[in-house]
Amino acid sequence: MVPFNSFSEFNKAEGGDIWFARDETRPLACFAGIWTNWTSVRKVKEGETTNDLYAFLTTEPNAEVGAIHPKAMPVILTTPDEVETWMTAPLDEALKLQRPLADGTLRIVARGVKEDGRVSDVTIEDDQAASPGRQRKIIHIDMDAFYASVEQRDNPDLRGKPVAVGGSRERGVVAAASYEARKFGVRSAMPSVTAKRQCPDLIFVKPRFEVYKTVSLQIREIFAEHTPIIEPLSLDEAYLDVTENLQSIPPEPSAGASTNATNAKTQASVSALSRGRSPAQIWPVNRSK
Repeated sequence: MVPFNSFSEFNKAEGGDIWFARDETRPLACFAGIWTNWTSVRKVKEGETTNDLYAFLTTEPNAEVGAIHPKAMPVILTTPDEVETWMTAPLDEALKLQRPLADGTLRIVARGVKEDGRVSDVTIEDDQAASPGRQRKIIHIDMDAFYASVEQRDNPDLRGKPVAVGGSRERGVVAAASYEARKFGVRSAMPSVTAKRQCPDLIFVKPRFEVYKTVSLQIREIFAEHTPIIEPLSLDEAYLDVTENLQSIPPEPSAGASTNATNAKTQASVSALSRGRSPAQIWPVNRSK
């Protein structure tokens, strides 16, 4: 199970990558993921090895995706009940979710290549781009270990311990890992059985997507205090165009100001990266509350 807020399908005639979301605000949804152990020879020098293979489950496309990519679309989960069914139900019941979203439930929100440091290659459907010919000043902001940090913020017993957000059962997948867990090699999208094998003391916490969404909206409000031009990548990550920021702060201090405000209001750790530079400021988690 992999959270997302937009995804792309490629169509050369339509201009390349076409980005879909449930609506303009890009609310959270999840891809239904599948994984298995596979034994094969991937490199001659290594010989036969057994590896964890991971993929997205697909299905026939709905009307919106089919117009761009007629072959298939990813299976998308949109409610907590669907996520719970996919992560915990018997296989026969879980596979009933292998169906396209209803026609009319997705829309195109952007067009173009999305890569770190190349936000200017994307045409935002809201047409909020900067004036032609001007050099844009972009800040990339990313909440640190977001889901796990929120869980540690809300439950003091989890602080300082290796935490994974996700399902702990055989078909479970890690959605997020705390920094304590990352020291053992636990990472997002890792099968839960593998994560537990690498970190026997790992604590699994069920996802609380409504809570994460609430915190994400708080973060978005802070971003909006600095600029109206916000390109969200996920619940915890966004590009901010501060070419003309509302606080009239130079770009580098603006990165620090926005991360400082985010940390103060959410008690969550955040990193800001100015385009082409190392992190401008990293604010630690506020452990006093």
